[in-house]
Amino acid sequence: MKILGWRERVDLPELGIYQLKAKIDTGAVSSALHVLSVRVLEADATGREYVELIVPLNRRRTQLVTAHAWVSRQIWVKNPGGVRQKRRVIETRLCLDGECFSVPLTLSDRSAMSHRMILGRTALAERFLVDVSHEFLLSPLPSPQG
Repeated sequence: MKILGWRERVDLPELGIYQLKAKIDTGAVSSALHVLSVRVLEADATGREYVELIVPLNRRRTQLVTAHAWVSRQIWVKNPGGVRQKRRVIETRLCLDGECFSVPLTLSDRSAMSHRMILGRTALAERFLVDVSHEFLLSPLPSPQG
C-alpha cells in the first residue's frame, strides 16, 4: 500500500481541477469539496439533479473553476461543529500518484476551513496508509529545474 502524508495534492480531472491541496482526514467518514455555489441546471424524471459548481482553488478566491456533475444522492453529515447538515453528493474520479478511482464527494461550504478538500477514510480504505508526520509524500511539487 502507498503511504500518504497528512495532506496531498490531488486531481479531479472530470471537474477540471488539478493539484488541489487536500487534507487527509482519517477521522472523517466521507470526503468533502468546498464549493462557493451549487446551481441546479436540470433534473431528470427521478428528480436526480445536474448541477453547476463554482469551486475556489485558493482561499482568496482568485482562482475559480466552474464544473458540472450529476448529484448521486443527498446525505446527512455532522459538520466540524457537530451540527447535522444535509449535503449533496457527487461521484467523480480522483487521481493521486498515478492511481485514479471513483470517490463520492459531499459539497459544502468550507470557507472557514484551511483546506478546500477533505479526503476521508472511505476513499482511503484498502488503498493508502497515512503518515501524519509528513505531508505531500506522494505529490511533491516538481523542482524548478524540471
